[in-house]
Amino acid sequence: MRLEDQVNKGLSQAVQELLTRRSVDFLVIILINFGNLCPRPNYYWTLYREIQIVLQIPALRTSNIRFKPPRKLLTAILHAFKFYNGKDHLSLQICEVGPIGRAFGERNRKLSRPGIYIHQRPTCKDKHRGCRYQARAKEVWGQRYPEIRKQAAAFHLYIAMKSWKERKLRLAKQNAALILYQRYQKIKERRAQLKEAARVLCQRYQKVKERRKAAALIIYQRYQKVKEVNAYRKSLEGAAISSIQTLFQKKRLLVPLKKYLLLLSIMMTDGVPLYLELQAVYEEFLHLDEKATQHGLKQKYGEHLDGLYDEINYPWDTLFQAKNFAVFDLDEAKLRQRLAEGMTMVTSVRQGLQDLSSEMFPPSMIS
Repeated sequence: MRLEDQVNKGLSQAVQELLTRRSVDFLVIILINFGNLCPRPNYYWTLYREIQIVLQIPALRTSNIRFKPPRKLLTAILHAFKFYNGKDHLSLQICEVGPIGRAFGERNRKLSRPGIYIHQRPTCKDKHRGCRYQARAKEVWGQRYPEIRKQAAAFHLYIAMKSWKERKLRLAKQNAALILYQRYQKIKERRAQLKEAARVLCQRYQKVKERRKAAALIIYQRYQKVKEVNAYRKSLEGAAISSIQTLFQKKRLLVPLKKYLLLLSIMMTDGVPLYLELQAVYEEFLHLDEKATQHGLKQKYGEHLDGLYDEINYPWDTLFQAKNFAVFDLDEAKLRQRLAEGMTMVTSVRQGLQDLSSEMFPPSMIS
């Protein structure tokens, strides 16, 4: 910014402050002059209220002279007259009749400066023409004083009520702001709680998801095992084990538990191979018997076939059939011996079937 602009700005601010101060001095002098009249005019309190409204402007900085009577305003305006020392055109008119005149009588007459005029009025009714007016003024003042006090009281009540309403409105705004802030804090806390609850629910959902995956894996593994067990049960070895177990369960109450478990374990280990061999040999026998029937050789080799069938049927009926079940009549050693004899018998029967098949159907016939 240029120097000239800075100087102009400083001058404009100084002029503004000077005009503001002189405007306030002018308003205060008006209140003092009109308040010193005896009797005071009817429009004085209207003028007083309007000037007080103007003095409430914060920019004027007049908080120390608001709502003060003329007597106290006089002491506040003396600095202006001392500053200008009679070089301005503002002046005060103070008489000794009113309250201000009595307060600033002989004592202030010696301290009067240019611009403050204190007019003496005689108190004798005989020597001065103003005595009659003075008496009339006192009479009117005495009559109007209660009304003036009422007006002043009403104005002060109005100002007090206005200040109370402003204070009440300000307190209401503060209370509303406090309530809103508290509600905002509660909402903020509630949001934090909901966020924490959402985090906990997310963690629980992840745990449930992991548990479901683990449970699904366990179920799948068990399903595979059951599938394998079912496939094993459908096989020849599984069918043999299931048949032996069912047979032993039907005869469970015939022997003590210890002997029952011992014999069952022997049958499960050594009896299953015999069971499978007997099944295979029986299938070979049926096949050979069917071929003999088809070729008309049943009558010729019927006795040999019946003998082989009896050899197959004896271990089958005594070890694997419930009707002639004789396992519980044996001890451990005899059962093992019986199973070994059964395997030997099965081997001899298979050899006999092969020999009989060769005799019934020699290679020359087949070719």
